[in-house]
Amino acid sequence: MSVPALQKPSPRSNQLAPTNLPVPVLTSISCLSGVCVVTNFIVSFELHDLHREPALLAALEIFEDRCKALDSVWLVCSPWSAEQIRAHLGRYIGADDSLVVEALPVNKGWSGWVGTDVREWLTTHLGPEN
Repeated sequence: MSVPALQKPSPRSNQLAPTNLPVPVLTSISCLSGVCVVTNFIVSFELHDLHREPALLAALEIFEDRCKALDSVWLVCSPWSAEQIRAHLGRYIGADDSLVVEALPVNKGWSGWVGTDVREWLTTHLGPEN
C-alpha cells in the first residue's frame, strides 16, 4: 500500500513546495491480517522565525491522528518512520530552527501535567499513566 506524497504551501510563499526537495513517500505499511502497524511519535520544534509557524502547523495536519501537547510539541500517530516525518516537516523550518521526531513506546508508562485532551490521547495510544 502506498500513500501519495502531499504538497503543502511553501513557508515562504503561497506556491507549492519546490519539487526538488525530498518528499517523504511511504512505500509500504506493515500489515498482518488486515491490521496495519502505526507508531506514536512526539514532534517538538523551536522556530526562530515565527512566520514559519503557520506552514509548519499546516504540514502537521497531514497526520489525522494528532494532538497538540504543548505550544511547540505535538503527538502524532502515523505509519511513517521518524525520518519520513522529519523530512516532511523539515521542509517548513529554517536552518536556524530545531526539529525533533521521536518514537514513543507503548505500555511503558508516561507521566505529565497535561490537559484532559492530551491525557486522553496519551492513555489511548500509550497506555495508562504511571
